[in-house]
Amino acid sequence: MSGFEISRLVDHALIRSFLNQDTDYAAYALGDLDPPYAEHAVWFAARESGEIKALALNYRGLDPQALFVMGDATGVRELLAAGIGTSRVYYAAKAEQEVLLAEFYELHEVQNMYRMRVTHDAFRPSNSDTVPAHSIANLNSKHVEDILALQHRAALVDNRAIHDIAFAPNMVNDGYYCGVVDQDGCLIAVAGTHIVARKSKIAAVGNVVTDPQHRRRGLATQVSAAVTASLIRDGYNLIVLNVKQDNLPAIATYKKLGYEITGNFIEGLAERHYH
Repeated sequence: MSGFEISRLVDHALIRSFLNQDTDYAAYALGDLDPPYAEHAVWFAARESGEIKALALNYRGLDPQALFVMGDATGVRELLAAGIGTSRVYYAAKAEQEVLLAEFYELHEVQNMYRMRVTHDAFRPSNSDTVPAHSIANLNSKHVEDILALQHRAALVDNRAIHDIAFAPNMVNDGYYCGVVDQDGCLIAVAGTHIVARKSKIAAVGNVVTDPQHRRRGLATQVSAAVTASLIRDGYNLIVLNVKQDNLPAIATYKKLGYEITGNFIEGLAERHYH
């Protein structure tokens, strides 16, 4: 016997205390403790002698569902062995836990990611004059189809799978989205949020996309700056984003705004082995 006890965990204070051991890595998971995300979040703990050694989050509000793991390697293995996570998941884990995931899942892709964070003091608003500040608009549900169309145009050029884009229409009204519209009324750049946890004041910036025909004009910097500025203005004190480690232009964009790399992790699509 392993000596680990696997159980469902519903005590948010216990969950938050464990996640706060690595706040930057666990930022999304911490946000999932707030409504409206909490209703989709199912938590499991691996305990040894009563002490929590590892956590797993099965987030059911996405398709495929998301799986987040954190903690002691042996505890994470016990959680996975217990069947935590659906048959098809989009996972997030520490890089050193890839081998554990591979024991239980076929990893279709492994994306090496950086987690970046900005603080109020570090934030540097964009000083680009490529697009006048008044041309950057706040977006709402009326713009969802335009956002989807822009994402598809960019994905085709970038040879990016559309399922790799973590966007759902409700994110627009629930979060912060800014965009640039050209003279023909076409949305050519957008930035938004994946998570806006209003109670905990945690936000994750994402879905930053520029039309392929309008790149290298600083538009991504400007819309990202607009979203970040709005979050800082409204008092969010943990503002993070994810970026692929090989996406050097995006990393440079975020660094211009004061974001710093605070850690790395892996994510991707996986399907559970059944023997």
